[in-house]
Amino acid sequence: VNRELKKLLVASVGDDLQYHFERMAREKNQLILENEVLGRNLSQLSEQLERMSIQCDVWRSKFLASRVMSDELTNTRAILQRQTRDAQSAIQDLLSERDQFRREMIDTHKLLEELMVSLQWGRQQTYYPSAQPYTTTELAAVNCTLAKAVSSHLLGNVGTNSPKKTSTAVEFCNTPAEKMAEMVLHVLDPAAHTETSTEVSFSETSPSSFFSTKKTIGRFHPYTRYEDVTFNCCSHCQGELIAL
Repeated sequence: VNRELKKLLVASVGDDLQYHFERMAREKNQLILENEVLGRNLSQLSEQLERMSIQCDVWRSKFLASRVMSDELTNTRAILQRQTRDAQSAIQDLLSERDQFRREMIDTHKLLEELMVSLQWGRQQTYYPSAQPYTTTELAAVNCTLAKAVSSHLLGNVGTNSPKKTSTAVEFCNTPAEKMAEMVLHVLDPAAHTETSTEVSFSETSPSSFFSTKKTIGRFHPYTRYEDVTFNCCSHCQGELIAL
């Protein structure tokens, strides 16, 4: 009986061990398959990680470049804002100076009109006060016309037959507003802006040329330095006039 029990016990233990062995073999095969799947997934994840790392480097470079561009744009905006403020200030100063010039030219226009009307007193009136000019350009043209009319009325045709006056270069000094405008233009476009001051030639006559040529002189002698003095001169008068 004991021998049979031992045989049965050994058989049952063998069956149990075989079952466990087969189960472990199946589990091993399953683990091998899962390991292969995990290996493939790991390789895919490694490739994705490498691509993500490359993309991170690319985006980091783009971020740094955009940051540099943002700083440059910020600096450029600050420079443009400063230039805009300078340009606005220069334009405002130029307009203020132009307004002052306009007021002075209006006063000059009134004085020239009053002088022209007073010079026609007792004579046939050929000039009548006109309407006020609307623009500064028209005002300058009217003042020039009035000045020529006054000169013609006082001096007659004096100087029409005289030799040409010698011209000398006169250098003008810019006003503060003009200097500011030139500085703004130089900052905006240094290549196109020239720093040389504009030289304008004006006709100036030396005293010797006045007295070396015979002239037709009217009631008002143009070469005297005395005011409120009237000379009745003929066409042969020459030299300096002295009032005693």
